[in-house]
Amino acid sequence: MKEEQRFYSNIVEVESNLFDFILHFGNRDREQAQKGEFDSLATVFMSPQHAKLLASILQNHVQMYEKNFGALPAIELHAQKV
Repeated sequence: MKEEQRFYSNIVEVESNLFDFILHFGNRDREQAQKGEFDSLATVFMSPQHAKLLASILQNHVQMYEKNFGALPAIELHAQKV
């Protein structure tokens, strides 16, 4: 059986088209952030339906987290890849 790969990601870029959502997970430091670069760790492809379900699941978990630990501060998006 193949061993599960685990990693920490502090950035994700999202692309979409008619058939797929594509999530590029990675890590970047301050220098890379200034250049708009990051080290890619994994790319995940999923259907739009699956992406919508994932968004709902993540929203529910964020709400539970904030209920238990307090509100998370808003983070301004500096760049958005469309």
